[in-house]
Amino acid sequence: MTMGLRTSLFEFSLANPLYVGATVNAWEVDINGVKTATRADLFAGPTGTDQLANPQILDGDGKFAEPVYHEDPIILEISGPNVASHETGAIFPRGTWRGNWVTATVYYPGDMINDGVNGTATNNIYMIVGMHTSGTWATDVADATKMVLVIDYVTLSALVVPDAAVGTKGKTSFASRAEINADDADEAMIPSEFLGSKFDPNGKHCIPIMAGALQAATTNGAAGGAVESTTNKILYRTFDFSNATQEFCGFVLPGAKSWNESTITARFRWTCSAGGTPGEGVTWALQAVAVSNDDAIDTAWGTEQIINDILLALDDMHLTSETPAITIGGSPAEADTIFFRVKRNVADAGDNMAGDARLIGIDLFMTTNTGTDA
Repeated sequence: MTMGLRTSLFEFSLANPLYVGATVNAWEVDINGVKTATRADLFAGPTGTDQLANPQILDGDGKFAEPVYHEDPIILEISGPNVASHETGAIFPRGTWRGNWVTATVYYPGDMINDGVNGTATNNIYMIVGMHTSGTWATDVADATKMVLVIDYVTLSALVVPDAAVGTKGKTSFASRAEINADDADEAMIPSEFLGSKFDPNGKHCIPIMAGALQAATTNGAAGGAVESTTNKILYRTFDFSNATQEFCGFVLPGAKSWNESTITARFRWTCSAGGTPGEGVTWALQAVAVSNDDAIDTAWGTEQIINDILLALDDMHLTSETPAITIGGSPAEADTIFFRVKRNVADAGDNMAGDARLIGIDLFMTTNTGTDA
């Protein structure tokens, strides 16, 4: 009889001087656990076909010279120069998952079975406690010397149910997306509610680009400035855009793998220190192009999008609304390098503010569709 699952034979794996040179015979046992006259197969490893001698001769330390594995229940018979001949009790391979219960099958202590199609098909899990050949399901399951119930799936399936509204004791309650966002739920979360919640790593993200990261264009470049406020000495950098001449600056970003390579939006942080009058307007514009490996860097820009804002007061911080969706030129692909060009669109009808518009920073909004850049 062969189970197919091998177990290391721990008996005689440790040194014992009483057993030096002893002979160890491994005999198969019958269904009642009684030693037979058939020698068991012994193996050199947990898998493979390499068999070991039976009997085994213990080495100079009184132990197996190498690891020994067996597949069948066995009784060891030991004899040697320093010990009288004696036997062990029945030694069973460690239990394993045997799948659905099947009639006329030998089961061993520790085996795990499902009642299955030949039983009552409830998916209950049982553990074998006594070696036996299976007969009928009704007879075997009623015999506590053969098997015991360890997982009552029928009972559990009635207790563990997805229920977002009821928190009755004994039930597993799943939080709704609103509860997740409000931080007021102790229930378990399921993917469909987690996605789209405030904890979802995918979605719209802000990348702040401050003036110190921008570069003035060589042709009609905006003037860089370093500002210290009069009273409290607040420090910040700017790019100052004339109301009379079209001027530019730009910046570069690597395209993260998590970015979805789709449209973006932006909003502008700016001020005016002189020349402007509250109520006058400034129009900001942004355009971009994506360049792949081995593409020419000097590639046509994508279509710009503009956003207009109104001067509220000199030297106040101003934050525009978001631009319409900006389509990046160059057919963006994963890991592209993205070039951006910023301007004050002085030709726009809404741009009528006298004096320089001082750009302090840009909030760039990009959408991710994966949680990491790995």
